[in-house]
Amino acid sequence: MTAKSNGIASWEENFQLPKDRFVEDAGSGITTEAEPEENPVWDKIYNALLDLGVNAQSNAIQDGDHPNGMAISAALSWISFLRKQHPVDPPTCVIPEPSGGIIIERRARCRAGHDYLYELTFYNDGSAESTVYFDGRVVSMNPIPANSAGLVG
Repeated sequence: MTAKSNGIASWEENFQLPKDRFVEDAGSGITTEAEPEENPVWDKIYNALLDLGVNAQSNAIQDGDHPNGMAISAALSWISFLRKQHPVDPPTCVIPEPSGGIIIERRARCRAGHDYLYELTFYNDGSAESTVYFDGRVVSMNPIPANSAGLVG
């Protein structure tokens, strides 16, 4: 039985990556995939959290409405993890949680015009949760296990 192959693209034609996705390292002669350039907002977020940590340690009185070292440490761990995973897409907002702690938000809009909000909340008691909103409604809310960012990265 003969197969018709006229007009059918080969595997190589269908699955070739565009040449601009690869760069050649002149020093080694090795071709590697180009890494996306990191967004400079990551540095600002990381430094702001470090400043919060210095301020939390310098304050002798730890009020419930200010992030403490536990919340800041957890947020820094997650920021480091997310920075490695999504270098181009930093959080859009880092704000204090009303009863103490830190909220890290990433807002996105899909092509159909719907809004997504991904929120990580780190509380002063060491607990944390992840919440996903779709057009302002909660889609999921899950606790984040302690040290989970360190286990994955």
